Amino acid sequence: IVAFKTNNFDTGDIVAFYYNNNVLVKRVIAEEGDWVNMDSKGNVYVNQKKLKEPYLKKKAYGETNITFPYQVPEGQLFVMGDNRKVSIDSRNTSIGTVSNEQIVGKLLVRIWPLPKFRLLT
Repeated sequence: IVAFKTNNFDTGDIVAFYYNNNVLVKRVIAEEGDWVNMDSKGNVYVNQKKLKEPYLKKKAYGETNITFPYQVPEGQLFVMGDNRKVSIDSRNTSIGTVSNEQIVGKLLVRIWPLPKFRLLT
């Protein structure tokens, strides 16, 4: 993958960030001050608007131990993996929201494996 460092993110962007000396890759769902909510079917709402998520193969509520609706704290991003049934992400306090200091960058291009080479934006 190829990433670039920025603090300008849109819903749906894919970011890499540090977590416990590992680099994780998740999708930006909401930014500071936004309210995130989910229903039992896995539909995600940001500021009461249902997200269109064509990148998902299947929706799921997943591993969640936070209370919805959830307001994203200042200087943080709410991120979720695309495999929602098993992804541990901002829906779980073990990872939580991601600070700007943790961000490695916004992913632009996937280059390996070669058959999956594509732009990510």
